[in-house]
Amino acid sequence: MGGGVKKTTWSRGAPIRWAEAVAPIANRSKVVYINPLAPSDSLGGHDYVYNTFPMTAEEMRTAAQALYDQGVRRLGIFFAQDIDGGNATNVLAGRFQELGGQVVERQSVEATAADFASQVAKLQAARPEAIYGFAAYHVYATVAKQLREAGVTVPLWSYRGFCEPSIFKIAGQSIEGARYTTPAVSLTGTPQAAAAEKAYRASHGGQAPGTFFTSMYDATWITLAAIDELVGKTGKAPSGAEVKALFDSF
Repeated sequence: MGGGVKKTTWSRGAPIRWAEAVAPIANRSKVVYINPLAPSDSLGGHDYVYNTFPMTAEEMRTAAQALYDQGVRRLGIFFAQDIDGGNATNVLAGRFQELGGQVVERQSVEATAADFASQVAKLQAARPEAIYGFAAYHVYATVAKQLREAGVTVPLWSYRGFCEPSIFKIAGQSIEGARYTTPAVSLTGTPQAAAAEKAYRASHGGQAPGTFFTSMYDATWITLAAIDELVGKTGKAPSGAEVKALFDSF
């Protein structure tokens, strides 16, 4: 641990590659790791890792259903491996085919590339009714722009990474009308949720909570409150195993 920290009983998350590196360390060291950001399915099944965000597979199954419900029966897919796009779109393709749809083309794109003419040509030739892209926002934007420049007019779909505002600076009008899946946040279900939203607005000048409110902001405070309660009962700093036992009781 950096910054002079010699011991900790819990830690909060980071992007996918860092989180994947930390997860086995958390298990080995018995340190609770809160993952509020990285949706990779590889982060499931770890004893000391608690995911507060829906995993990629769940999102891909939802996307497949949404595509099928919109009448899409012929789907084209492009994906980048650097963010586990291959595994993610395997789930998407599998579920879409289970529903009765056909995946007519799948193309891998390199995150460091700038020219996707080959992939665009193959997607275009397959005559899909929609194209789903799973790549970092700047890669997705570039592919989308080149698809439109090649004359591909079918609807474009993407995953939660699409909501990065910078995507519009790269793709411009090319992504007008695109659709994407992203976890939804509801704060109307319980009095506690309503109270949390009220407290957040009071602390942030009336600003409404965003997508990561429950998975990051509120999850942190719930964690700290739970540990405070545990300390109040025992009178000492808890071990990682004790924090895990507390989390498992929720």
